[in-house]
Amino acid sequence: MEPSILACLRAYFFVNVNVG
Repeated sequence: MEPSILACLRAYFFVNVNVG
């Protein structure tokens, strides 16, 4: 797993939580 992938997943999850 590369840091870039983890960062992308974390960003996606963060947006999901923000949206609802």
